Amino acid sequence: MCGPSKLHSANAWKALHFVMRVLKKGNRNTKCLAYTSLVCPILEYGAACWDPCRGQINALDRVQMKAAQFANHMKHSDWETLAQ
Repeated sequence: MCGPSKLHSANAWKALHFVMRVLKKGNRNTKCLAYTSLVCPILEYGAACWDPCRGQINALDRVQMKAAQFANHMKHSDWETLAQ
């Protein structure tokens, strides 16, 4: 990974795990809203800042895939990937 860019993926993981702990038994809409409000801005900022660093984008995409699994109970969702 590229230098200080680890911070963005670490912060995104922390935010996602917070959402997962708090909304363990929440419904799909609540989980999606929490993701888009708390986790997505961190991922989008990291993707914009570290676009040239492919490894960092892949790390951020892993966070997004885990969030999709949590919110939608499936591996993939219709959320736009950060690599696009």
